[in-house]
Amino acid sequence: MVSGEVPLAAGLPLLRRRGPDSSREWRSADGLAELLHARLAMVDMDERAHQPLTDSRRRVSLAFVGEVYNHRELRKELADYPFRTESDTEVILAAYLLRGIDGLGMLKGMVACCLVDEERRRIILFRDAVGKKPLFFARWQGYLVFGSSLLAMARAAGASPRIDPAVLDFYWQKMFVPPQQTVFFDAQPVLPGEAIEFDWQGAEVGRRRLEPPAAVKYGGESFAESMGVLRELIDRAVFRRLDHQHRPALLLSGGIDSTVIADAAARVASREGADPRLEALTLASLLPWLDDEPYAKMAAKRLGLDLKLVRPDFSRLGENVVRALDLQDEPLGMPSFFLLERLVHAAANHNRILLSGDGGDEVFLGYGRPEEWQGTGQGETTSLSGPALPSWFSPWARETAGPVLLGHMLPKVDRASVEQGVEIRCPLLDWEVMAYARGLPFEFLTCGGQAKGMLKETLTGWPRRFIRRPKLGFTYHLRWQWVLDDFNGLRENIHDRALDAFAGRLPKGLRGRPDSWGRIAVFRHFNDAWRLLAWSRFLFRLSASASGVEKG
Repeated sequence: MVSGEVPLAAGLPLLRRRGPDSSREWRSADGLAELLHARLAMVDMDERAHQPLTDSRRRVSLAFVGEVYNHRELRKELADYPFRTESDTEVILAAYLLRGIDGLGMLKGMVACCLVDEERRRIILFRDAVGKKPLFFARWQGYLVFGSSLLAMARAAGASPRIDPAVLDFYWQKMFVPPQQTVFFDAQPVLPGEAIEFDWQGAEVGRRRLEPPAAVKYGGESFAESMGVLRELIDRAVFRRLDHQHRPALLLSGGIDSTVIADAAARVASREGADPRLEALTLASLLPWLDDEPYAKMAAKRLGLDLKLVRPDFSRLGENVVRALDLQDEPLGMPSFFLLERLVHAAANHNRILLSGDGGDEVFLGYGRPEEWQGTGQGETTSLSGPALPSWFSPWARETAGPVLLGHMLPKVDRASVEQGVEIRCPLLDWEVMAYARGLPFEFLTCGGQAKGMLKETLTGWPRRFIRRPKLGFTYHLRWQWVLDDFNGLRENIHDRALDAFAGRLPKGLRGRPDSWGRIAVFRHFNDAWRLLAWSRFLFRLSASASGVEKG
């Protein structure tokens, strides 16, 4: 924050879940710039690596969230810098101090950071070009405020931000906030790949897009050769996310994406001489053979993984749903958020690192029918998230691989995990994997005329019934379970302002006071009721933030 006498520490309670290992404040010598950071430590547990991290010689301070996966390689490339720690945080400092703002483009990983350069009297916000970690800035109460949580920013600034009514239609249709804007007036996201520079008074003075070069690009090789390259890139992405990590676990749904990652993880662990019996987690089926559990068991047995079945506690379903929704910052209205939160909650006491197959659908054409991804003529290749899109992408494909990936999937994964002190890593969203896949011909990616055809081909020798099975998804028949408890906890948490905001969009059965909603009406319009509940909990969190009441 470019600040005056603002009690920045007021935002700390809303950051503690994201960073339970340490929390520190830093203020510039003239008192005009201030940083507050809560750390989830994954690389270099030494307290010297705590943040904000400062290079006292050059008077540059850094706060960041995420991880730089190529930090070991960059240490060699930036060897002229006098490193004092083993942290990836210091590698970001070195890249900036030796290469300037453009040096941030060397980073491969998930990065959302702020650099405060006291000598140049500049503040730089940077978000990596995939954009898994959130980063926002706002001008509230006369200050430039920035951070990974809008609600924490508002609390720290003592602001009562106004909701932008323009987001209401989008949220109701898509279940998330448009990723190119925020839920509030006068607040903006730093978009993936953006480095934005501000002067000491908080005025923007420069903006550019930075992205790392791709180490490997498709160069016309055969399908068989491309398969070899793809397998190696996935293995490397998995290795970087497992490197020197204690008790990692796999989120294994039994679907193609998570199985590809589990297959690579077992192979990498064996190759590196580590214990190959990694732990895997999956949701247990509510109704036999209607969920993914049998396929997860089949994959775990084949790969020699220890599989743990997670059975959510349905005795307090309403309480658990509210607890999950209150991990969000901006509202996310998809029920799958709760299912992911339950998985992470079960793992949190034992596993701080979870690997998932998220991103497989968006990168390897998994949604819909293969032909829906291909457009006619040359389309726009600018990417909102990740490397440039193929020119043959259809408008629907560009929407799916851009706003939906950035606004739906990435915030869902981030909020469900980091808010519980856990990090979910997504190797299929590795920069190198994405860059290579986006350069491949449509016929390669859909080999055999099937969705995710090329990704399926990496599972050499797997049974056809596993590879070709219908996509079931990570569902738990939530509405069926909750209706048995008469949706206890749902109606009670619907906010009057949410009813007013969406009054013209509600189906007939959900109009009127929530206590008048019948069980059948809620069941029939469950997705609408859920979206309303998620928005209501956001309003409760906003109210609590404004009043200084800590949630969770």
